Amino acid sequence: ETDVEWKYLAKAFSGISDEDLPQAIINALTTCPQQNIDMKNLTAYADKSSKISHIQSLVIRTMALPEYQLK
Repeated sequence: ETDVEWKYLAKAFSGISDEDLPQAIINALTTCPQQNIDMKNLTAYADKSSKISHIQSLVIRTMALPEYQLK
């Protein structure tokens, strides 16, 4: 069983505005060119019920991208 320590991610991204959060997470987790990442799709289904939920959902959605997996 895997247990993710989300508090460390929350702390790392806590000072970033909700508007800038998707790009900050993309920058932190991908090394491939980002021009093909559909930011509207990435953010469309993000859980914005709380800051930690927003961070979690964006990280999970980013990790599902080919740009992350090709890292």
